[in-house]
Amino acid sequence: MARLKLLVPLVVLLSPGMILVGLAQDQLTIDASKQPSPPATGRGPYSNTNGPGHFWQMPIRLELQIPSGSLQPDGTTLVDFVITNRGFDVIRLPSSTEEGDRLSSFVLNLWFTSDAVKDAYSEDTAPSRTVKIGMPSLSAELYGRSNDAQSFHWVAPNQNMKVHASSRVKLQPGTHTVTAHAELLRLVLRDSSVSWEVIGTADSETIIATFQQPTETGHADKTQRSANQQGSPDPTPQDEIKFRLLRMSDGATKSGARFGGKTFETTTTQTKLYLIIVHLDSREGAKKEYGEWFKMATRIIRQGKVQDKPATKPVLTEDRALVIFPATRECNELTTILRTAGTSLRIIQSCSSDAAREFERQANRNESENDKYVVR
Repeated sequence: MARLKLLVPLVVLLSPGMILVGLAQDQLTIDASKQPSPPATGRGPYSNTNGPGHFWQMPIRLELQIPSGSLQPDGTTLVDFVITNRGFDVIRLPSSTEEGDRLSSFVLNLWFTSDAVKDAYSEDTAPSRTVKIGMPSLSAELYGRSNDAQSFHWVAPNQNMKVHASSRVKLQPGTHTVTAHAELLRLVLRDSSVSWEVIGTADSETIIATFQQPTETGHADKTQRSANQQGSPDPTPQDEIKFRLLRMSDGATKSGARFGGKTFETTTTQTKLYLIIVHLDSREGAKKEYGEWFKMATRIIRQGKVQDKPATKPVLTEDRALVIFPATRECNELTTILRTAGTSLRIIQSCSSDAAREFERQANRNESENDKYVVR
């Protein structure tokens, strides 16, 4: 397939103030390892006339990293796709792992090819026979929506964006060659029809990787843990993490918005947890504040829309993101949950990911039973 020769829609020149924001960001790691698998794609891989490792006519380098090479029990492994901006301008790339309820304006597809990939077969209906599937399976799809600034990531010159993903395809153990591929698509609407236009493609340098089977002991341990967890997805009240309020505070953000803060600690491990509620003038203001906090993330675990369902107040669709903030004096990375709530923004932070998630779960449960003190 011939490539389009124009990649201008991706290259965006920013105002000086916005450039500073992009330059200030560290490498962003997007965790797409739990993303549901879409149908296999019939596109790609494409040869790259500019040589491996670059988008055609764009100063972007694509690299593939294999963190460990250890195969999971299902035959898959974890991989990292690294996209580096080698040019002089800040560029914008899709970064959301969730497609949402509307068509995305841009989609970035990532996958790899290797002689380690096991052949897949499907059953033909008439006559009954097995048919080899030759289409590559995507490892990750990142979505960008024109009406959602948080679904894109600005990559400054000499900075990169890493996408952590599952191979999704079963691999054979041993030493094999592996090559990553990327494809950027743009949604096109013409005469009431919807189609996808290929903006650019890329290939990485081919690398040599060794894939190893998991140990029998490790597999047995994982199977036992899975069996132990079945039938008890939610902790009982006796097993729940308990939080103790230590102090309360208030103040104002740089934009002048008022906020209230509470510091908790877990009763067993004394792990600190911080709750901040920022009060804005409107839902639009809350979404803007959400965006400002979102920019500070160094890694995105999950991002999307959620239903806020208090006991008596109206149900609202809110923005929520589970992200990682840079290291603090207390820990190497700070788990942060950002969630809009009407005209407010709720922020939960802790050095413990389990504590942050559990605090949010308990808060949601309590609000569904009694929303007298719910702030929106």
